[in-house]
Amino acid sequence: MRIAVVEDSAAERVQLATLLGRYCEERGMDAQVFPFDSGEAFLDAHLDELDLVLMDIEMAGINGMETARRMREYDRRAQLIFITYLVQYAIEGYAVDAVDFIAKPVGYPALSAGLDRAMVRIRLLTPRFLMTSYAREPVTCQIQEITCIESLNKKTLIHMAGGGILRSSEPLYVLEEKLSGEEFFRCHNAYLINLRFVRTVSATELTLPDQHIPISKYRKREFYRRLAACRGGLL
Repeated sequence: MRIAVVEDSAAERVQLATLLGRYCEERGMDAQVFPFDSGEAFLDAHLDELDLVLMDIEMAGINGMETARRMREYDRRAQLIFITYLVQYAIEGYAVDAVDFIAKPVGYPALSAGLDRAMVRIRLLTPRFLMTSYAREPVTCQIQEITCIESLNKKTLIHMAGGGILRSSEPLYVLEEKLSGEEFFRCHNAYLINLRFVRTVSATELTLPDQHIPISKYRKREFYRRLAACRGGLL
């Protein structure tokens, strides 16, 4: 994890680095923290492959909001959390895709919650792959692009966003095990769905972008729990 801290107060930079260290230790994460005392210094460094930026707004020279705008010209991926007394900037933060605003003085509970939200986004943006096979040939696909996996007439079909279909020689339960910990749910004996693609739910079925999928009444309660957790960023 590569994290930049842009804060013109030396004491607050140290505090943020300490809180980040606590967060990473609690979650078993390794992190590199790059401190900057101004927006200019941060932009001049032009760091590659940042995962997260903690940005003060009220700084001498280029303020944090303008620094974020310039950063977005070359980096759309890094998650951005503003640290500020100036909460009136919250609406402007949407223009630079800020994941959160944390009011000063920064406490660990608020920072931890904001970092959790950022970690969900980072995880969703990081490509992950399912590896299987069909007719003794390897099959690899990006997990985030799978809408559902279907068992049909002893065949396993992997439906992809955009309408493509891949085949697997492995049964549905094997792919379900491989995808444990991902945002997938077995809503029916014949279907394993990606919860991120669920659009609507009725008494007997749910809809994905291009499909109507049956849902077992015996699995509906757990489905709603998992869907709520997924949408709330808890998975």
